[in-house]
Amino acid sequence: MNAHRVELFRREYRRAVDDLLPLFTRDRLAVLGRHNPGWGKSLDLAAYLRASEKRYLYALQMAEAVSPGSSGGTILDIGGFIGTFPLALARMGADSVAISEKYSYYYGAFDEVRDRLVAEGVRVWDKDLTKPLDPLPPERFGLVTAMAIIEHLADSPKPLLENARSVLEDGGRLLVEAPSIAYWPKRWGLLRGRSPHPSLREVFESEPPFTGHHREYTPDELRDVMEWSGFRLDAAESFNYTPRDIATRWRPLLVWPSRLEGYREVLMVIGSADQRESRGQS
Repeated sequence: MNAHRVELFRREYRRAVDDLLPLFTRDRLAVLGRHNPGWGKSLDLAAYLRASEKRYLYALQMAEAVSPGSSGGTILDIGGFIGTFPLALARMGADSVAISEKYSYYYGAFDEVRDRLVAEGVRVWDKDLTKPLDPLPPERFGLVTAMAIIEHLADSPKPLLENARSVLEDGGRLLVEAPSIAYWPKRWGLLRGRSPHPSLREVFESEPPFTGHHREYTPDELRDVMEWSGFRLDAAESFNYTPRDIATRWRPLLVWPSRLEGYREVLMVIGSADQRESRGQS
């Protein structure tokens, strides 16, 4: 992405956060907290969304590096119910932006978010692409993103990846992001007897189904599930994005190793597939 597009995304993303954040009231977040207590109690959504600017910009830059023009083409964001990313893309003038999301999962708490996205030109597919679908919608996209989704799946990621492959245009790309279970602070915590998994108290207090993280990934695992699903990897990266203020004597041990590849916080891969094979064409 050139400097103009980078600054345009930054501006539109920040504006999208400012516009949508007021719709995520504490009472509405408490609805999510029924199945993932962190959402209703400890999550600072504003800080998370502002820090996530780096994640989304990284995704667009990766997509542009392997497929120039993809950030302005036809884009589907799978399961990103908050909507700041697709809203920013629509405001940037992308050809077509859609989000696949079952807002009914949230007991009506975020219908206003859905309606705001639709009013701004983001099309909402009322479909859960993490489950087998037959038939799939006929529309196809040049870029499909699945960010901060795969780690929440309690079952196999295969349906998600196969559905994503099936809605790609010929030559389109799927970009998947996941937190790294090999992130250095998690390794350090494990050495000190602390689990790298979500707080057991949060799992214990949640109503079924628990919607927090079920399985985070190592770099090799994320590459493997892409390849097992018929994708040819174009690029794989890792990076850090969460601001950290670690005012302890252990700071050097926590901060410096996480700058090394394989010890970073977030994993991101992008790949393409032979659509003739995925649709059973000759």
